[in-house]
Amino acid sequence: RASPPAAGSPGTIAAIQLVQTLPDGRSNIVVIGGERFIVSSLATADTPYLVADVDTVTDAAGTAPPDSAVSELRHTLSILRDALAVMRDEPVAPPDLPETAEALSFVAAALSETGIEVQERLLALRSTRERVDLLGDVLRSQARTARGRAAIHIRARSNGHGHRTNPEQLHLAM
Repeated sequence: RASPPAAGSPGTIAAIQLVQTLPDGRSNIVVIGGERFIVSSLATADTPYLVADVDTVTDAAGTAPPDSAVSELRHTLSILRDALAVMRDEPVAPPDLPETAEALSFVAAALSETGIEVQERLLALRSTRERVDLLGDVLRSQARTARGRAAIHIRARSNGHGHRTNPEQLHLAM
């Protein structure tokens, strides 16, 4: 981000999972997002990182999506996750996705390949239904593309071996 966030900007409280210090003094830090917040004000302290007063937020009551939309998002997310695993030559994992629509929508947002503007919009939405609908549209296209790339990846592994692997065997059907 080129400039500090303005008051009203969305964010996520991050829980640090892993810190890896590099030889040059930099660090790789792995975090998991937790509660969402809205920036109230930035502190003016002279620190090497931003400090802010924030207010935590949750989705508004009465914004649950229909079960059919949640099921479709879960299915599409499973296809995308499985295709990404195939392309990384990792085992395709059984579905281990959150039960609630709100939590599922944030896992879907984390796996989606969107720009920062879309990620911030998803984070700021207070309607689970709107977030699930938006992600359903985005992920359907991404899952189709990833499934096609996974099929190519599978075929490429057999190059020079005279046999073909059927990508449908990997449960990547849409």
